[in-house]
Amino acid sequence: MTPTTLEAEFSKVLGRSIDGIKKLSGGCSYPAFVVNSGNQRFFVKTNDKDSDVFLKESEGLLALEKWTSLVPELIHADQKILILEYIEPQAPTSKFWKQLGTELAQMHNASGPGFGFESDNFIGLSEQKNTGSDTMSWADFFWQNRILFKLNQLKQQGRLSESEKRIEELKSATMDLLKDHNPKVSPVHGDLWNGNIICGPNQKPYIVDPAFYYGDRETDLAMTECFGGFDPLFYESYQAESPLDPNYQTRKHLYNLYHMLNHQVIFGAQYKAPVSHIIDQLIG
Repeated sequence: MTPTTLEAEFSKVLGRSIDGIKKLSGGCSYPAFVVNSGNQRFFVKTNDKDSDVFLKESEGLLALEKWTSLVPELIHADQKILILEYIEPQAPTSKFWKQLGTELAQMHNASGPGFGFESDNFIGLSEQKNTGSDTMSWADFFWQNRILFKLNQLKQQGRLSESEKRIEELKSATMDLLKDHNPKVSPVHGDLWNGNIICGPNQKPYIVDPAFYYGDRETDLAMTECFGGFDPLFYESYQAESPLDPNYQTRKHLYNLYHMLNHQVIFGAQYKAPVSHIIDQLIG
């Protein structure tokens, strides 16, 4: 979407003119901009493809908003454009990390209706399966809607490198690891890495770009460790608010296999070795 088209679309949906547009660089999956209009600034993402990705993202933001104040205000979403309040990023201090840990734990302490979500959505550029899970145990949900779903996507792409024997061994390891684990059904962000948190004014934390569903809170904590980890103060404040089961340290590798598989779906062969390494760990 060109700046001219963006201006026309923005004006059409909000009924106001644009005074300035700045394109953002970084980890966004879709072109992102800061838009100035009057005395307000907006964060805007655009999409030229025939996809409901922004509608799904808005569903996730609205779902999170029921449980926490960590999300920015959603202003508008349709297939072409997503508009949020703009959060001016600040350098995080200890206050930010402590508050993020505490508020995330408080969100996770809420109870959702059941594993999954009312609709399927996206994690990054890839589809995420949430539906059809009303009667599933957590073990069945995580195997079928997370691990097996991504393995099947890789198979459809012709990128699946794991043998049927290895997949059966992985299924057995997954079920063994989760069979006695009955987590609370918590609202989870779903894709909680460093690129999806913002330190706003006055050190207020925000979480963005959700892949929302109801699941085991440990999946969010595992993802925070997946690409470099958060500040130790985050984990200390989280544990102080809501201590983790010691067996989390084992389960987190399984939970992060999902994200490695998803990255292999999106980015290809560079994630083949990390995926195989985690599977080796899990099946022994």
